[in-house]
Amino acid sequence: MRSLILSVFLFGALLPLTVFSQVLPDDLHCMPVLIQIPLQDKINSSYGTGIFLEESNRLFLATAAHVIFNVNSTNRLELINSVAILTAFTRGKDSTNTSMLVLNLKQLIDKGLLRRHSTHDVAVIQLANESPRDTNGYSFTGWEDGVISLSTNIFVIWKTSEVCKNFKYIPDGNETYILGYPVELLNTQIPPEVDFSYPLIRKGIISQKNQKTGKIILDSGVYGGNSGGPVLVVENPSLGQAVYKIGGLITQFVPIMTRIAPQIGVTNSDLVSSGYSVAEPIDYVLELMRK
Repeated sequence: MRSLILSVFLFGALLPLTVFSQVLPDDLHCMPVLIQIPLQDKINSSYGTGIFLEESNRLFLATAAHVIFNVNSTNRLELINSVAILTAFTRGKDSTNTSMLVLNLKQLIDKGLLRRHSTHDVAVIQLANESPRDTNGYSFTGWEDGVISLSTNIFVIWKTSEVCKNFKYIPDGNETYILGYPVELLNTQIPPEVDFSYPLIRKGIISQKNQKTGKIILDSGVYGGNSGGPVLVVENPSLGQAVYKIGGLITQFVPIMTRIAPQIGVTNSDLVSSGYSVAEPIDYVLELMRK
Protein backbone atom coordinates (compact mmCIF):
# COMPACT_ATOMS: atom_id res chain seq x y z
CA MET A 1 0.00 0.00 0.00
CA ARG A 2 1.30 3.39 -0.87
CA SER A 3 0.20 6.85 -0.04
CA LEU A 4 1.36 10.27 -0.90
CA ILE A 5 1.76 13.17 1.48
CA LEU A 6 3.70 14.27 4.51
CA SER A 7 7.29 15.35 4.37
CA VAL A 8 10.25 14.61 6.58
CA PHE A 9 12.74 17.29 7.47
CA LEU A 10 16.27 16.03 7.92
CA PHE A 11 18.61 17.60 10.38
CA GLY A 12 21.55 16.90 12.63
CA ALA A 13 25.00 15.46 12.12
CA LEU A 14 26.42 11.98 11.78
CA LEU A 15 26.49 10.29 15.17
CA PRO A 16 27.36 6.85 16.52
CA LEU A 17 24.22 4.76 16.93
CA THR A 18 22.92 3.08 20.08
CA VAL A 19 20.08 0.56 19.99
CA PHE A 20 18.19 -0.53 23.10
CA SER A 21 16.51 -3.91 23.44
CA GLN A 22 13.23 -4.46 25.24
CA VAL A 23 11.13 -7.60 25.66
CA LEU A 24 7.67 -6.27 26.54
CA PRO A 25 6.40 -3.29 24.54
CA ASP A 26 5.00 -1.18 27.37
CA ASP A 27 5.74 1.83 25.17
CA LEU A 28 4.04 0.43 22.05
CA HIS A 29 4.47 3.60 20.02
CA CYS A 30 8.23 3.10 19.77
CA MET A 31 7.86 -0.30 18.09
CA PRO A 32 6.71 0.64 14.53
CA VAL A 33 9.17 2.40 12.22
CA LEU A 34 7.90 4.93 9.69
CA ILE A 35 9.35 4.24 6.23
CA GLN A 36 9.38 7.05 3.68
CA ILE A 37 10.33 6.37 0.06
CA PRO A 38 10.73 9.66 -1.86
CA LEU A 39 9.17 9.42 -5.32
CA GLN A 40 10.75 10.50 -8.57
CA ASP A 41 8.83 13.80 -8.68
CA LYS A 42 10.79 14.80 -5.53
CA ILE A 43 7.59 16.28 -4.07
CA ASN A 44 5.57 13.29 -2.91
CA SER A 45 6.56 10.13 -1.10
CA SER A 46 5.36 6.58 -0.62
CA TYR A 47 4.97 5.38 2.97
CA GLY A 48 5.00 2.14 4.89
CA THR A 49 5.80 0.74 8.31
CA GLY A 50 8.53 -1.59 9.55
CA ILE A 51 10.12 -2.91 12.71
CA PHE A 52 13.70 -3.26 14.00
CA LEU A 53 14.56 -6.88 14.86
CA GLU A 54 17.74 -8.43 16.20
CA GLU A 55 18.74 -11.92 15.07
CA SER A 56 22.08 -13.57 15.88
CA ASN A 57 23.63 -10.22 16.91
CA ARG A 58 22.61 -8.60 13.65
CA LEU A 59 20.15 -5.73 13.32
CA PHE A 60 17.45 -5.86 10.63
CA LEU A 61 14.55 -3.78 9.39
CA ALA A 62 11.59 -5.99 8.46
CA THR A 63 8.71 -4.75 6.33
CA ALA A 64 6.39 -5.68 3.47
CA ALA A 65 8.27 -6.16 0.20
CA HIS A 66 5.92 -3.88 -1.76
CA VAL A 67 6.85 -0.95 0.51
CA ILE A 68 10.33 -1.04 -1.06
CA PHE A 69 10.02 -2.85 -4.39
CA ASN A 70 8.06 -1.85 -7.50
CA VAL A 71 5.33 -4.49 -7.73
CA ASN A 72 4.39 -3.38 -11.26
CA SER A 73 7.80 -4.24 -12.68
CA THR A 74 8.75 -7.55 -14.26
CA ASN A 75 12.04 -7.21 -12.37
CA ARG A 76 11.32 -8.47 -8.84
CA LEU A 77 14.24 -6.50 -7.43
CA GLU A 78 13.39 -3.14 -8.99
CA LEU A 79 13.25 -0.54 -6.23
CA ILE A 80 10.65 2.21 -5.97
CA ASN A 81 13.59 4.49 -5.24
CA SER A 82 17.12 3.95 -4.05
CA VAL A 83 16.58 6.03 -0.90
CA ALA A 84 14.56 5.18 2.20
CA ILE A 85 14.15 7.34 5.30
CA LEU A 86 13.41 5.58 8.60
CA THR A 87 11.95 7.41 11.59
CA ALA A 88 11.25 5.82 14.97
CA PHE A 89 10.47 7.00 18.48
CA THR A 90 13.17 6.65 21.10
CA ARG A 91 12.65 4.70 24.30
CA GLY A 92 10.14 5.89 26.84
CA LYS A 93 6.41 5.49 27.39
CA ASP A 94 5.74 9.19 26.84
CA SER A 95 8.65 9.90 24.52
CA THR A 96 8.17 12.46 21.78
CA ASN A 97 11.76 12.19 20.55
CA THR A 98 12.53 10.44 17.29
CA SER A 99 15.64 9.06 15.65
CA MET A 100 16.28 8.88 11.93
CA LEU A 101 18.22 6.74 9.49
CA VAL A 102 18.68 7.19 5.76
CA LEU A 103 19.31 4.05 3.69
CA ASN A 104 20.95 3.69 0.31
CA LEU A 105 18.82 0.76 -0.85
CA LYS A 106 20.73 0.28 -4.08
CA GLN A 107 23.99 -0.15 -2.18
CA LEU A 108 22.37 -2.52 0.32
CA ILE A 109 20.78 -4.70 -2.36
CA ASP A 110 24.06 -4.88 -4.31
CA LYS A 111 25.76 -6.21 -1.15
CA GLY A 112 23.04 -8.81 -0.61
CA LEU A 113 21.84 -7.10 2.57
CA LEU A 114 18.36 -6.29 1.24
CA ARG A 115 16.44 -9.51 0.67
CA ARG A 116 12.97 -10.17 -0.70
CA HIS A 117 11.10 -13.41 -0.09
CA SER A 118 10.51 -15.43 -3.26
CA THR A 119 6.84 -16.24 -2.55
CA HIS A 120 5.64 -13.97 0.26
CA ASP A 121 5.29 -10.21 0.59
CA VAL A 122 8.09 -9.63 3.09
CA ALA A 123 11.57 -8.12 2.90
CA VAL A 124 14.41 -7.59 5.36
CA ILE A 125 17.39 -5.23 5.36
CA GLN A 126 20.48 -5.99 7.41
CA LEU A 127 21.53 -2.68 8.98
CA ALA A 128 24.32 -3.77 11.34
CA ASN A 129 26.35 -6.91 11.89
CA GLU A 130 27.65 -6.64 15.43
CA SER A 131 25.96 -5.88 18.74
CA PRO A 132 28.19 -6.24 21.82
CA ARG A 133 26.34 -6.01 25.13
CA ASP A 134 26.77 -3.07 27.46
CA THR A 135 25.01 -1.86 30.60
CA ASN A 136 22.50 0.23 28.68
CA GLY A 137 21.32 -2.36 26.17
CA TYR A 138 22.87 -2.88 22.77
CA SER A 139 25.38 -0.67 21.05
CA PHE A 140 25.60 -1.71 17.42
CA THR A 141 29.04 -0.98 16.05
CA GLY A 142 29.11 -2.83 12.74
CA TRP A 143 26.83 -0.56 10.77
CA GLU A 144 26.65 -1.50 7.11
CA ASP A 145 27.73 0.82 4.32
CA GLY A 146 24.64 2.54 3.03
CA VAL A 147 23.23 3.27 6.51
CA ILE A 148 23.48 6.87 7.74
CA SER A 149 22.29 8.48 10.96
CA LEU A 150 20.90 11.99 10.59
CA SER A 151 19.59 12.75 14.07
CA THR A 152 19.63 11.42 17.63
CA ASN A 153 21.02 7.96 17.91
CA ILE A 154 18.76 5.85 20.15
CA PHE A 155 16.55 3.10 18.72
CA VAL A 156 14.47 0.40 20.38
CA ILE A 157 14.88 -3.06 18.86
CA TRP A 158 13.27 -6.42 19.53
CA LYS A 159 15.11 -9.72 19.85
CA THR A 160 13.51 -12.39 17.67
CA SER A 161 14.26 -15.11 20.23
CA GLU A 162 12.14 -13.27 22.80
CA VAL A 163 9.29 -11.61 20.95
CA CYS A 164 8.43 -13.62 17.81
CA LYS A 165 5.67 -16.23 17.67
CA ASN A 166 5.45 -18.70 14.79
CA PHE A 167 2.33 -19.23 12.71
CA LYS A 168 1.57 -22.72 14.04
CA TYR A 169 1.46 -21.53 17.65
CA ILE A 170 -1.05 -18.70 17.08
CA PRO A 171 -4.65 -19.82 17.77
CA ASP A 172 -7.72 -18.57 15.92
CA GLY A 173 -9.43 -15.81 17.86
CA ASN A 174 -6.21 -14.64 19.51
CA GLU A 175 -6.35 -10.98 20.57
CA THR A 176 -4.13 -8.75 18.42
CA TYR A 177 -2.81 -5.23 18.03
CA ILE A 178 -1.79 -3.64 14.72
CA LEU A 179 0.80 -0.85 14.90
CA GLY A 180 1.62 1.46 12.03
CA TYR A 181 1.37 4.69 10.09
CA PRO A 182 -1.79 4.63 7.89
CA VAL A 183 -1.10 8.03 6.34
CA GLU A 184 -3.60 7.28 3.56
CA LEU A 185 -6.23 8.44 6.05
CA LEU A 186 -4.85 11.97 5.77
CA ASN A 187 -7.21 14.07 3.65
CA THR A 188 -5.59 17.33 2.60
CA GLN A 189 -9.00 18.90 1.98
CA ILE A 190 -10.07 18.89 5.63
CA PRO A 191 -8.17 19.37 8.90
CA PRO A 192 -6.80 15.97 10.00
CA GLU A 193 -7.97 14.54 13.31
CA VAL A 194 -4.99 12.18 13.54
CA ASP A 195 -1.36 13.14 14.11
CA PHE A 196 0.34 11.09 11.40
CA SER A 197 3.79 11.69 12.81
CA TYR A 198 2.70 9.30 15.57
CA PRO A 199 1.68 5.65 14.99
CA LEU A 200 -1.88 4.40 15.28
CA ILE A 201 -2.70 1.30 17.33
CA ARG A 202 -5.66 -0.88 16.38
CA LYS A 203 -7.08 -3.80 18.36
CA GLY A 204 -8.60 -6.95 16.86
CA ILE A 205 -8.46 -10.73 16.71
CA ILE A 206 -7.12 -13.47 14.46
CA SER A 207 -10.13 -14.24 12.28
CA GLN A 208 -8.51 -17.05 10.31
CA LYS A 209 -5.25 -18.80 9.68
CA ASN A 210 -5.40 -19.52 5.96
CA GLN A 211 -3.70 -22.89 5.68
CA LYS A 212 -3.73 -22.76 1.86
CA THR A 213 -1.88 -19.45 1.53
CA GLY A 214 0.00 -19.53 4.83
CA LYS A 215 -1.33 -16.06 5.72
CA ILE A 216 -3.18 -14.57 8.67
CA ILE A 217 -6.58 -12.85 8.38
CA LEU A 218 -7.46 -10.22 10.98
CA ASP A 219 -10.73 -8.42 11.68
CA SER A 220 -9.00 -5.02 11.65
CA GLY A 221 -9.10 -2.52 8.80
CA VAL A 222 -5.83 -1.18 7.43
CA TYR A 223 -4.92 1.61 5.03
CA GLY A 224 -2.06 2.85 2.91
CA GLY A 225 0.99 3.19 5.14
CA ASN A 226 0.08 0.27 7.43
CA SER A 227 1.95 -2.18 5.19
CA GLY A 228 4.89 -3.81 6.93
CA GLY A 229 3.67 -2.88 10.39
CA PRO A 230 3.89 -5.48 13.18
CA VAL A 231 0.94 -7.56 14.29
CA LEU A 232 1.15 -8.29 18.01
CA VAL A 233 -0.57 -11.35 19.44
CA VAL A 234 -1.39 -11.19 23.14
CA GLU A 235 -0.65 -14.03 25.53
CA ASN A 236 -2.24 -14.42 28.99
CA PRO A 237 -4.35 -11.22 28.84
CA SER A 238 -6.80 -12.51 31.48
CA LEU A 239 -4.06 -13.17 34.01
CA GLY A 240 -3.06 -9.52 34.25
CA GLN A 241 0.40 -10.32 32.91
CA ALA A 242 -0.10 -9.91 29.19
CA VAL A 243 2.84 -10.78 26.97
CA TYR A 244 3.04 -9.33 23.47
CA LYS A 245 4.53 -11.40 20.65
CA ILE A 246 5.12 -10.42 17.03
CA GLY A 247 3.07 -12.81 14.92
CA GLY A 248 3.34 -11.17 11.52
CA LEU A 249 3.51 -8.10 9.30
CA ILE A 250 0.54 -6.36 7.68
CA THR A 251 0.53 -6.57 3.87
CA GLN A 252 -2.93 -5.59 2.56
CA PHE A 253 -6.65 -5.29 3.22
CA VAL A 254 -9.18 -7.93 2.18
CA PRO A 255 -11.14 -6.34 -0.72
CA ILE A 256 -14.86 -6.57 -1.35
CA MET A 257 -16.77 -5.59 -4.49
CA THR A 258 -19.75 -3.39 -3.63
CA ARG A 259 -22.77 -3.25 -5.93
CA ILE A 260 -25.58 -0.70 -5.79
CA ALA A 261 -29.14 -2.04 -6.18
CA PRO A 262 -28.37 -4.92 -8.58
CA GLN A 263 -32.00 -6.08 -8.27
CA ILE A 264 -33.12 -3.10 -10.36
CA GLY A 265 -30.33 -3.27 -12.87
CA VAL A 266 -27.98 -0.71 -11.30
CA THR A 267 -24.59 -2.36 -11.33
CA ASN A 268 -22.32 0.45 -10.29
CA SER A 269 -19.52 -1.20 -8.33
CA ASP A 270 -16.38 -0.34 -6.44
CA LEU A 271 -13.55 -2.30 -4.87
CA VAL A 272 -13.29 -1.29 -1.22
CA SER A 273 -11.90 -2.60 2.04
CA SER A 274 -14.01 -5.23 3.78
CA GLY A 275 -12.66 -4.25 7.20
CA TYR A 276 -10.48 -7.37 7.30
CA SER A 277 -6.75 -7.37 6.69
CA VAL A 278 -3.98 -9.77 5.70
CA ALA A 279 -0.67 -10.38 7.47
CA GLU A 280 2.32 -12.45 6.49
CA PRO A 281 3.45 -14.66 9.40
CA ILE A 282 6.70 -13.69 11.07
CA ASP A 283 8.03 -17.10 9.98
CA TYR A 284 8.93 -15.75 6.54
CA VAL A 285 10.78 -12.78 8.04
CA LEU A 286 12.82 -15.12 10.24
CA GLU A 287 13.55 -17.30 7.22
CA LEU A 288 15.08 -14.35 5.37
CA MET A 289 17.10 -13.15 8.35
CA ARG A 290 18.54 -16.60 9.01
CA LYS A 291 19.77 -17.21 5.45
